[in-house]
Amino acid sequence: MLCQADALQPGSSPSCASSGSFSFFGAGGTSVSAPAFAGIISLIGQSEANAGRSRRQGNANFVLYKIASTPANSCDSSTQAVSPPSATCVFYDVTKGNNSVPCTAGSPHCSSTSGANGVEVTVSGTTKTPAFTANAGTGSIPSYDLATGLGSVNVANLATAWGTAVGSFKGTKSTLLINNSLTPGTITHGTAVTAKVTVAVVAPATGTPTGDVSVVAPLGTVNGGNNGSTLSGGTVTIPGVILPGGTYNVTAHYAGDVAFAPSDSVGVPITVSPENSRLQYGIVTFDLAGNVSSTPFATSFAYGSPYILRMDILKSTGTCLPFIAGGGTGGCAFDATGTVTITDNGNPLDQGTFPVNSEGSGEDQPIQLTGGTHTLSATYSGDISYNPVTAPATDTVTVTPASTTSSLGASPNPVPTNQAVTLSVSIASQSNSIQGPTGTVTFKDGSTTIGTANVTPAGATANAGASGTASLSTTFASSGAHSLTAVYNGDTNYGNSTSSAVSLTVGQTTSTTVTSSASTISSGGSVTLTATVVGTGTGTSPTGTVQFMNGSATLGTAQTCAAVSGASSPTCKATLTTTLAFLAPPSGPNRMPKLRVPWILLIGVVLLILLLLNLKWAPARYRRAYATVDLLLLAGLVAGLATGCGKNYGGGGGTHYDTITAVYSGDSTYAGSTSSSITITVQ
Repeated sequence: MLCQADALQPGSSPSCASSGSFSFFGAGGTSVSAPAFAGIISLIGQSEANAGRSRRQGNANFVLYKIASTPANSCDSSTQAVSPPSATCVFYDVTKGNNSVPCTAGSPHCSSTSGANGVEVTVSGTTKTPAFTANAGTGSIPSYDLATGLGSVNVANLATAWGTAVGSFKGTKSTLLINNSLTPGTITHGTAVTAKVTVAVVAPATGTPTGDVSVVAPLGTVNGGNNGSTLSGGTVTIPGVILPGGTYNVTAHYAGDVAFAPSDSVGVPITVSPENSRLQYGIVTFDLAGNVSSTPFATSFAYGSPYILRMDILKSTGTCLPFIAGGGTGGCAFDATGTVTITDNGNPLDQGTFPVNSEGSGEDQPIQLTGGTHTLSATYSGDISYNPVTAPATDTVTVTPASTTSSLGASPNPVPTNQAVTLSVSIASQSNSIQGPTGTVTFKDGSTTIGTANVTPAGATANAGASGTASLSTTFASSGAHSLTAVYNGDTNYGNSTSSAVSLTVGQTTSTTVTSSASTISSGGSVTLTATVVGTGTGTSPTGTVQFMNGSATLGTAQTCAAVSGASSPTCKATLTTTLAFLAPPSGPNRMPKLRVPWILLIGVVLLILLLLNLKWAPARYRRAYATVDLLLLAGLVAGLATGCGKNYGGGGGTHYDTITAVYSGDSTYAGSTSSSITITVQ
């Protein structure tokens, strides 16, 4: 439970100010408890420093459990009086409620050894006590249990008890040697040293300290590493220690253990001069799935494509490509700090100066270079351990225009002559830039330019790339079909593109039908074809001509479409009378049938062959009869084949079929149209 006494208005949640209503906020889990207790340990560090003791506490568990083992410091929250507050209670053990901690069957301290899951328990022989109960604690700290630990903390009492608990540990004395000396010479940063740490008990106490030690530079320094290890027999030698740059006293800190108090060695004076550094930077690109390109740094990339500018501080030697699998990190100065200053064609790039992060690198993530060539120049400020890079490191990159696609629409369509129509074009891209396409769009009717319009840009969104729109209002004086296209002319950042053609019908629309005076004619006969053209609206009748077609061949010349008076809609008609000479049949058969031989003919052929084969073997008195039958069969076969082959053939004789359509030309008011086809049978 928590509340705020100063940052919130009285009465607002969760305020516990001196006036107004109180309210509390409930939270739980390590997400809350871990940072809260980290704050408590910070307060303990301040308290110890104010008392003249070391601010470094090492492993705080040794002190916490020693405090808890004193009965007066651990209290039952269910029975301890709230007022007056206790001067000794540090931990208030929670003993009420069902604070069961579930566990997997068979796991340590679980009530269930197999099968169903259980709850955490304290085991004493065959007795299993739920971990949250008052009697779950064992050993030297009876109030400790697995569910609530030592209990809630009274921080003021904890700070008071801390010094007493620390004083009850056996005193220790730590000593430090660097490269086996109390006065090592000057070294260059990056040169590893060997530290030897010895921790001895202070007489008259006896024993051998255990636990961890570390070699530390003064608070606030950076660029160190590999400085910790564990005592063995009261001593440890730590090779490969990297110390930060500067002149200072380096010390060894012993964290203590359950019996021995922490201690710090006398400082060993040392001077660490900065090492030379290198600056590496460049464009890192990604695919659409967010994967880093296998090419370390790109020199050419599309505008608005996914990329960042990455900077790495390097040691004097070695490669550093930590963002690529297997790229190598031996040359990375992971402990470097400072800033990198970058210019683009002589001007500051974005914020101009970029901080180096805790991994010795930096990024310009919102970078968006414009189309064209960019000469980048960068320097590194350096820090206490790395010399600056003052000679600018340059990188030349080319940003190519992002590809675009254009789509055109016309409304209304169809449109009467000399009436306004709006041509609208949409320009799309995969660019993730907040700057969309600009420039102009040229609208064309066939190859003729009919106007231009400026593009209105739109930046990328979460669902679509950067885009643009343009529109043109225009009119058309000539009727008929107009093939329109829109050409986006591009700009510095976006490439040009041409839309697919859109067919715009100009003029009042028409519908054309064709009829014939006869659906079947005899060879040499004539037929009259009539085309009826009906227009929309209530204006004058359509004019112009109608061309009658037989398939793809024209029938005579185009016929004038004459107005029809009294019709409910504007109407005109055209007629054509033609004979078979004009209805020229196709040169080949029309609707060629499949050749089908009746089964009776097949039987006749077989019988004829058998009779011929047996003719000379037949007795003389039967040969004339055999010959007569053979002749009759042969005559029947010939007649049958002639009948089958003479049916349904086009060409010079027989029947053929002509497909007739009528094509209206349109005029200055009405658009052209083509009728559906009709079929005339010619016998």
